[in-house]
Amino acid sequence: ALYYKGLILREQDDLAGALAAWDSVIQLYANHYLWDEAWEEKAYTQWAYQGDYVGGLGTLVDFIAAAPAHPRAAEFLFNAGRVAERDGRLAVAAQLWLRLPVEYPAAEYTYRGPFLAGVCYYRLGDYASARDAFWQAQSLATSAGERAGAYFWIGKTQTAQGDPGGAQATWEQAAAFDP
Repeated sequence: ALYYKGLILREQDDLAGALAAWDSVIQLYANHYLWDEAWEEKAYTQWAYQGDYVGGLGTLVDFIAAAPAHPRAAEFLFNAGRVAERDGRLAVAAQLWLRLPVEYPAAEYTYRGPFLAGVCYYRLGDYASARDAFWQAQSLATSAGERAGAYFWIGKTQTAQGDPGGAQATWEQAAAFDP
């Protein structure tokens, strides 16, 4: 009931009341099937409704610390990276996403994490870190399209680092993986 109360309160623009309801679920009902949903709604309310990206990110990271083996922990780690990216904290987003293949190697986000970390580093102008992240992503790729996407971005980093010949060769490999 507290979980749904939080949803209703948020809909009524009582964000403090909604967060308090979800905090009650989090603190008192760790074995309830809506426990993870309460964490998720709390984080979402913080960053999307209140503009508190730091708080929303903190809630997601706190969930991972509280329940690292939870079936949704990798999803929350991925989402923490998304919140950091939305807040313009690209280095933080990259660091969070690079944790995915280390902490959750079997998760569906294992490729996407390093790939998005590479994009963040590229946006920051840290081309060496971007290249390393894209190399990691291509090694985790499970489809030709994923591998080609990583190679495409490796080529972009090579171009940014002044190696157009290397970039051309890399792009030819990308095309070979997925024409």
